[in-house]
Amino acid sequence: MILIILVLSIETKAQGCLENGVTFYTQVQIDLFSVSNQSCTVIEGDVTINESTPGDITNLIGLAQLTKIDGNLRISENTTLNDLSGLNNLSEIHGNLIINDNPSLVNLNGLGGLIAMNGDITISHNEGLTSLYGFEHDLFGNDGLTVSDNPNLTNFVGWKDTGLGGKLKISNNENLQSLIGLEILTGISGTLEINNNPSLINLEALFNLKKIGGSLVVSNNDLLSSLFGLENIDHTSILGLSIHHCSGLSYCHIESICNYLSIYPSLSLPTTISDNKSGCEDIPEVEEACGIPVNTNNIEELEWNIYPNPASDYIILPHSPDRIFIINSIGEKIKDISLEGNKINISNLTSGIYFIRSRFENKWVIEKILIR
Repeated sequence: MILIILVLSIETKAQGCLENGVTFYTQVQIDLFSVSNQSCTVIEGDVTINESTPGDITNLIGLAQLTKIDGNLRISENTTLNDLSGLNNLSEIHGNLIINDNPSLVNLNGLGGLIAMNGDITISHNEGLTSLYGFEHDLFGNDGLTVSDNPNLTNFVGWKDTGLGGKLKISNNENLQSLIGLEILTGISGTLEINNNPSLINLEALFNLKKIGGSLVVSNNDLLSSLFGLENIDHTSILGLSIHHCSGLSYCHIESICNYLSIYPSLSLPTTISDNKSGCEDIPEVEEACGIPVNTNNIEELEWNIYPNPASDYIILPHSPDRIFIINSIGEKIKDISLEGNKINISNLTSGIYFIRSRFENKWVIEKILIR
C-alpha cells in the first residue's frame, strides 16, 4: 500500500515542471520542450511565448503535451504565428491569458480544450485577427474580457462563454461592425465599456445580457444610433453610467436606462450623458423621452435672479441659456420655450408654483417661481 502511494506521488509530481515559469524565445525551444520535459504536462509558473527574432516562431505544436498552466499565459509579438495549434490539450490556466501584438494571427484555433480560467482574457493589437474562433467551451472561473485594437475584427463570432467574472471592455477595434457572437452572454460582474469603435452599428447581440455589476460606458462610437441590445440589463446592477461622444446616437431611452435614471440621484451614482445626437444629448433629454418626472426636491442653486418673482405676465432672465423649459409642481414638463431676447411670456399659465429648468454653460439648474 505504501509503495503504491509512493509511486502515485512520484508520478503526480513528475507531471509538473518549471515552477519559476518559462519564456519561449525561439521555435527550437518550443520544438524541444517535449524532449527536455517528457513527463511534464503542467507548467507551475508563468508561460511567455515571445520570439526574439522576427519570424522565428511559426507554430506551438511542441507544446502539445501541456494540460495546465499554473500562472499567466502570454503570447505576444510573434510576427508569423497564424493560429494557436499546439495548445489543444491545454484545459486550465490559473492566471491571465494575454494574446497581443501577433500581426499574422487570424483566429484562436488551438484553444478548444480550454475549460477553466482564473484570470482575465486580453486580446489586443492583433492586426490579422478576424474572428474569435478557437474557443469551444463555456469557461469556468473566467474573470474579465478585453478586446481592443484589433483592426480587422468585425464581430465576436467564436466566443463561447456565457458569463464573465469581471469587466467586458471592447475598444478601438476599427472595423468592428457588430457584437454578433455575444448573444450567449447573460451576465458580467464588472464594468461594461464599449468605446472608440468607429464602425460599430449596433449592440443588439447583447440582448441576453441581464446584469453587469459595474458602470456602463458607451462612448465615441460614431455610427451607433441606438442602445437597443442593452434593454434587458437589470438597472440595479448598473453602478454608474457614461454615454458620450457618439455623434449618431439618438435613441437612449431603453428600459434599463430609463429605470436607472429614475433612481440614480438617490444613490449618488456617477452619471453622464453628453455630446450625442439630439434625442440623447443630455440627461434631461433622455429623462424626458423616458417620461421621468423632474425631481423638484433636488434643486441645484445658481444665481439666476429671475424677475419678477412672483410674476403674472412675463419673467426676465439675466442670461441666455442654451435650452430652457417650464415644469409644474409635480415635475411634468409643460412648455418648451423659444427665447426671443431674455423675456418669457407666462400669461397663459395658471396660478401656482413652477420651475424653470435651464442649461447654462453646460450645467443644468432649476429655479422656482410663483405665478399669480
